[in-house]
Amino acid sequence: MRYSEASARYAKALHMIADGDADNSILNGLRGLGAALEKLGDDKELFFSPLITSKEKWEILSTALSGQNSSLLNFIELLIAKNRFNLILEIVAAYQNISDDINGVTRGSVEAAAPLTQEERRDIEELISRVTKKKAILEYKENTSLIGGVFAQVAGHTFDDTIETQLTLMSEQLKRRAH
Repeated sequence: MRYSEASARYAKALHMIADGDADNSILNGLRGLGAALEKLGDDKELFFSPLITSKEKWEILSTALSGQNSSLLNFIELLIAKNRFNLILEIVAAYQNISDDINGVTRGSVEAAAPLTQEERRDIEELISRVTKKKAILEYKENTSLIGGVFAQVAGHTFDDTIETQLTLMSEQLKRRAH
């Protein structure tokens, strides 16, 4: 997910006040909040609406987030007070990115024509980890429009080993040899 500069600054500030175990606690809390908002679909816009007062938003969220890290709760309360809660999903993505950079992790997606076995997934993750020099965490999707092979996008890298691409490359090589 792309995020704004403001979201990146909020995420960086939150990360600065977190330390060690609190960082994981905050990240898990942010992920949970983001997932809950995503499940609401279009109804999540109610939390971003100026028609609901800051006090009402905080009452709802503080109840839902009870038991979370106090730094996270204070941060959410600040976002609500400053009318910046609409940035929360971007802040989650930015915070995840900061955490991934610190922990040497890269995330991406892999599309395949058919479901991949655990061994195939492990091989793909190892290959991508070698190229990026980071631990790869991948999301796998089935794409029935592919004839065969896999297509992956990770940290600005594109790995395209689909049959369609292989056939295109072979065609280009044959054309070059013919001329």
